[in-house]
Order: sequence, then structure tokens, then C-alpha cells
Amino acid sequence: MIPASTSVLLLSLLTILLSAAAAPALQSAGAPAASDDKAASPASAAENLPALSSLWEFDDPAGSEVRFRQALERARMAGDRVYEVDALIQIARTYSLRNDYDTCLKRLAEARVKLTDEPAMAGPRVRYHLERGRALHWSGQDPAAARSEFMTAYELSKGKNALELPAIDAAHMLGIATEKSQEQLQWSLRALEMAEASSNSKAKGWLGPMYNNIGWTYHDQGDYAKALELFEKGLRYRESVGDAKGALIQKCSIGRIYRLQGKTDAALQLELELEKAWRARGEEPDGYVEEELGELYLQRGEKERARDHFHKAYRLLSQ
Repeated sequence: MIPASTSVLLLSLLTILLSAAAAPALQSAGAPAASDDKAASPASAAENLPALSSLWEFDDPAGSEVRFRQALERARMAGDRVYEVDALIQIARTYSLRNDYDTCLKRLAEARVKLTDEPAMAGPRVRYHLERGRALHWSGQDPAAARSEFMTAYELSKGKNALELPAIDAAHMLGIATEKSQEQLQWSLRALEMAEASSNSKAKGWLGPMYNNIGWTYHDQGDYAKALELFEKGLRYRESVGDAKGALIQKCSIGRIYRLQGKTDAALQLELELEKAWRARGEEPDGYVEEELGELYLQRGEKERARDHFHKAYRLLSQ
């Protein structure tokens, strides 16, 4: 079986890397998230401070921290308090990406004492609550407090054009952190509706991971028709943005639904095509493709073939 959480994480990470190249602020939940929490402050242009989004390299959070600290010092010299707080929040976020949640929370506490009620601080205030919620949630330290932080971020940002991205981010995180499955689905659908209705390209960047995440929610509920609908939307999105690898992963999920719906021949044809497509990229087939092939051959009574694919899946997924 393909673990939903693993597929969610992998596709969300792919979205992070694709979007980071174009400088949108995306991170999955995983990871997972896509709020505009790295935008430069209003005064940054006048002070020639770099947009914080340009300093991010998600696969190198330590290096990103160095650049944020350099920008932080420039902001302090320029007296740009809004930029300073946002830079502190991004420094905290680099620790979250390194799974050092205690340090993340300490850095956020430094940002918190500098937050004020002035309108220009609206963005940093929302981003503070989002990042604190993420640290509390992913660390497992206080899930209830994490949900409270996400709800605060949502309430502060909903309906405000300038805060559209963090509003989507907060709804998305509530869809992950809320305890009851039906409430999780409602929050996820709300975030999806907001992203689909947006004209902001960064908001659209949420669509891939959300189609995938919600599809897996329907899968876990046994609603395979709805799961297939969301996975197919996810596939169309991945293809529309040129995310070839993400599209291959999404097709594997579609193949799984075919199998669960009893469409064994269609599922086998799709997974075999995916096996060839991965090799054409010069890569080994994805471990989940191998796992699905094992399940399909087992259903057909071809136990030796099934065993071979299960062995490959175990090796690939254990790495």
C-alpha cells in the first residue's frame, strides 16, 4: 500500500523546489506551505533591501539562514522594523526545516517581542502565527496550541487581498492539524476553493499539493471516485506547469485507484508505462510504482513477478 502521508510529502516537496525556482513562497505541509511569508517589507525597496524570497534555498536552510542574518543586519541599520521582524521569522523557519523546533520557537519568540499593532505589521503577525503553529504541530509538542495558532493566522488574514496567501496557508494547515477527519476535509476544501478562485500565480502553486492531499483523504475514506477526480486534477495541474516528475508520481496514485476500483488491466497498463517513463528519465522506477506492480501481479496470480516487484519496492522505499 502506498502510504498517503509519504505521497503527500513527496509531492509537496516537489512543489517547494519547483516554486522556489520561480520565487513563489511555497511549502508543503508537509510540505508541505505556500504563504507569502518571505515577501519584502513595504520599505525594503527604498532601503535597497533584498526581497526575502530571493534569499531562500529550501534544500540549504543553513545557507539561507546566513543570508537572512546578513539582510537582518542591513534592516536594523536602515531602521526597517517590519523587514527586521520578517527576517527573524524566516530565520526561525530555517530551523523548522532542519527539524530543530526548539530553536525555531526561540527565534520566533525574538520576533514576537518586536511585533506591534501597526498596520504594516499585519503580514509579519500572520506569518509569526503560521510558523509557530507549524513548529508546534510538526514537533508534536502541543497540537492543540498549533491549531490555535493556525486559526489565529486564518482569522487575521481571511478576506484581505494583501494576505491572501497566508490565509490559504492557514486553511491548508488546519486541514492537516484538525483532529476530526470531516473537519480536516472541510478546511482542505476551503483552502482549495480559495486557491482555485485566486488570480495570484503563487496561490495557484498550492493546487498541486492540495489536489493530491485531498485526493488521499477521499482515498482513506474509501471514496475512490472522488479520489480519482482529485488525482486527475492534480495530474492536469502538474502537466500544465511542466512538472514532469510530479506528474509521474500523480499517475501512480491514479493507477492505485484503478486497482482499487477493480480496473486491473487499466492499472497494470498505466504502471508499466510509468516504469518505462522512469527508465527513460535515466532513473530507477519509483518505489511505489514497483509496489503497485507487485500488487497487480499478485492479483493476477503471477506470484514470481509479484515477488520480484515487491523486493524492488522494499529496496527503493527503504533507502
